[in-house]
Amino acid sequence: MSISHFYQAYGLTFKSDRPIDSLLSVEAQSAQVSINRGVIADHIDQRIFTTRHANWRAAKDVFSLDIENVAKYLVRNGNEIRIEAAPGASDEDINAFLISSAFAALLQQRRLLTLHASAIMTDHGSVLFVGLSGSGKSTTLAALSDKGYEMVTDDIAALAVADDGTAEIIPSFPFARLRGDAIAKLGKSKEDYSRLRSKVEKYIVPMRGFDAAPKPVQRIFLLDINEKPEIDVKPLGFTDAFYWLSYFTFRKRFYDGLQLGDFHFQRLSKFVHATPVHKIYRPDYPYMLDELIGRIVEEIGVPMVDQKALAID
Repeated sequence: MSISHFYQAYGLTFKSDRPIDSLLSVEAQSAQVSINRGVIADHIDQRIFTTRHANWRAAKDVFSLDIENVAKYLVRNGNEIRIEAAPGASDEDINAFLISSAFAALLQQRRLLTLHASAIMTDHGSVLFVGLSGSGKSTTLAALSDKGYEMVTDDIAALAVADDGTAEIIPSFPFARLRGDAIAKLGKSKEDYSRLRSKVEKYIVPMRGFDAAPKPVQRIFLLDINEKPEIDVKPLGFTDAFYWLSYFTFRKRFYDGLQLGDFHFQRLSKFVHATPVHKIYRPDYPYMLDELIGRIVEEIGVPMVDQKALAID
């Protein structure tokens, strides 16, 4: 008799036939999403796919991903993921693509907006940090977590956008994915953490104060770099904000493949109309992490735990 493992992420309970160390384990009897290992060819007719790319295919409510020497993934109807592992592939590598691209397809099938972002919680709502890979999203998250802010998500921000454009972000799981140099910037050692993938210099770093309840979105910062040796913040108008958030949609092309391109455009447009978006600039070198975090805290306010401490003083 096989053992089932239950996990929680993005407001969903997952039932898996294999352990997944990078997810939050919970006690449960039922789940909204199943994750199982098996031969994918036995479960899908390849002729159904209407969109085909080098390593992924899609149709309405069906998505297939093939990562060479790692695994094939089949995601269907927002409630099923099947994984066919490649011979010799490590669980770390298999799970890394599961919680990124496969989860993105699943969340999109469930009609959520996926942004490439990290996020923390403030007294007024959640604040998102979007940007290119390496722009400092996870580093900013980890540094703010050290300041007492509650983590909401890292890498993928899953948003439920209402008709009036207001949105709730659905928390992911309580760890960040940090490179070794980012861990060093935080004054910590990468040797204290597990690798996200077997041959990739990224590590799983637990965060403090995680709460799985959905959070209202208050504002967004777009992390960027300029040549000035200072931190600068500028508001973006609708056109620029829409362009950049469309650009930083996590796996944006999946929406088109899943026949959800119109959904993405309409929900993102409503969201941008209702949500303040600012660009925050820092120099490429020196990094000025302390100054960046200080300016963000000025913009968003100190966390509640610090406000209480100040009141006592």
